[in-house]
Amino acid sequence: MKSWALSGLTLLSLLGCDRAKAPVPFGPGEAGLVLGYENPSLPEAQRTSERLQLRVDATAQMEGGLDVRTTLSTLRGQASQRLFLRRGGVAIWDGKTILQTILPEGFPQVQTWETKDAVSRLLGRSTAEAGTPLPPGSDRIGYWVETQDKAKLGIRIRSFYVPEVGVTETRIWQDGRWVTIQRLNSRMFADAPRPE
Repeated sequence: MKSWALSGLTLLSLLGCDRAKAPVPFGPGEAGLVLGYENPSLPEAQRTSERLQLRVDATAQMEGGLDVRTTLSTLRGQASQRLFLRRGGVAIWDGKTILQTILPEGFPQVQTWETKDAVSRLLGRSTAEAGTPLPPGSDRIGYWVETQDKAKLGIRIRSFYVPEVGVTETRIWQDGRWVTIQRLNSRMFADAPRPE
């Protein structure tokens, strides 16, 4: 699957904003935060073994943005991912160069954007499903974003972003319908953030 598709499935963004307010980052920005995801389309016996966890290992304020180091884990292994959050945007980067834009700077005021492999657009606002583990006092309002492959392979992904958590649900277009392949089912904090 294309890198943008994998990013859309694993990238978790937080801190939504109202259109009248200044843009804020839509990416995980609090050290020690741990988010757990399951695929509800799988048989129940497989859901645990296919579970995905994202941990925010460390954050560092930089000029104009926030550098966020994360670890993505499954039972098969783990991978590090470094994010850069700036003016509403979320990108994967290596500490010097932006490797992949997930959300553009200015989101959600920016409603369409392109990368080398995909075209994305803001679909609109909605409310997170009941039972989604959100921070206390969250208003549950978020944004649906749809991403489509430029190579016309038929890959279409919809991700729902909410304040202070990020992606709480990811759907893929399959067999003429939208199928949820990832849903947030836990939100907690580790005992202590790892040092930078």
